[in-house]
Amino acid sequence: MPGWLDAAEAELHAATRDELVAQWAAETEAERGTSGGGAVRLVALAAGDLCERLAERGAACEGAEARRCELLHRRLLLARVEGQPEIAALVAELTLASWSAAAGDDARLALLRGDGDRGRRERAWRERAALGHKLWPRLRELVERRNDAARELGAASYYAFRLRLAELDVPEVDRALVELGHASEAPWREARDALLAMVGAGPLAPWDLHLDPHGTGTLASSWLPNAAEAAEAALRASGFSLPTERVRVEHGRPATFAIDPPGDVRVLLPVGAGLARFRTALHELGHALYSAGHDAALPWSLRDAPAPCLHEAVAQRISALAGERAWLVARGVPEQDAARLADGVRHEQAIEARLLVLQVGLERALYEGADPVASWQTLGMQHLGFDVRGSARAWARVPHLVLHPTLLASYAVAAGIAAGLRAAPEWLTARIFRPGATWPWRELLARAAAR
Repeated sequence: MPGWLDAAEAELHAATRDELVAQWAAETEAERGTSGGGAVRLVALAAGDLCERLAERGAACEGAEARRCELLHRRLLLARVEGQPEIAALVAELTLASWSAAAGDDARLALLRGDGDRGRRERAWRERAALGHKLWPRLRELVERRNDAARELGAASYYAFRLRLAELDVPEVDRALVELGHASEAPWREARDALLAMVGAGPLAPWDLHLDPHGTGTLASSWLPNAAEAAEAALRASGFSLPTERVRVEHGRPATFAIDPPGDVRVLLPVGAGLARFRTALHELGHALYSAGHDAALPWSLRDAPAPCLHEAVAQRISALAGERAWLVARGVPEQDAARLADGVRHEQAIEARLLVLQVGLERALYEGADPVASWQTLGMQHLGFDVRGSARAWARVPHLVLHPTLLASYAVAAGIAAGLRAAPEWLTARIFRPGATWPWRELLARAAAR
């Protein structure tokens, strides 16, 4: 093992850790949009010849050394693009605008979920959507700059570039979207019919999708007055060991920071009651469990999931526990209430699945030069059955498009993976968490299934 590889990995490790610590401080101290010196060091490392040296060495060796070179090379390629000053400035601007607007979201979402007046719901939805329309031109500029940077590295588009770094490709994502569409068809029909029964007169509109036809909001609030605390307690009761640093955030994003896994993993969890926050808390704790479960003896470059889709699959599998009646009953929820909560989760999952197909299509169209609004409308009619043209630009407010490009595509692939995972602490830890990124994600899953 060449000494320069260990030294290079140590430099990348230190810079990444410092940047994540700075991001954590910015989030917990409500100074979003800032970063630390680690980002500067990462960009400097990416600008040198280390990227090319890693690519050459990776092609000339095999096994763990080749895998380490590949994973470090990916990090530097990403830093070369995202570290460009114009791109970094746009990301900071859009992120800050998005999080600043989040403070008023709780009241609007409560109205969207529970107000029987369709006109008031439409006004609340349009107030939320206004930010997306405002940010849309700047998002388009970010897309163009990212595409230019990715093409300089030989990629067809930034979308293809990011999928390659995530061990995915366009045909695989397309297959996952088709499967997701088929799997969600029957649940969506049930959800649509329940919404139409509440609305009274069709067709549905985007501001109807937040309604709570099963009445799980009030029920969940009584059983889950503190959703994050309930999620933590439920996972501990199921045998999971949780990371020690967990902070509640009233506004902003729930998120997991794998500062230096497996020892330093920190989680921002939502404040408040209800089913949506309970599911979100379980999702983030799923990410945290994954990062905290890696073998500490692995090199730093291997202490991660092989690809985002597997990290998301674990988080989706853990959050899906909220919809499993037997699991809820085992946590002390009466049978009848557990059944209603499970129905509520099924309803939410159906809508999320249909919207995810639209969101992935929108993002792909943005980066591939197609008309994103036309794509949104076509997919909306196909998967939702009503006119969604007016809501396409509203999605510019979604932080994933800025902070985590193509992660939505990984969500779609993850949905198929999650169905095959066991939510059992020993199984997940031994077969999924501990190996880290030692093998590509498909090989890791094959090994997990064969053991």
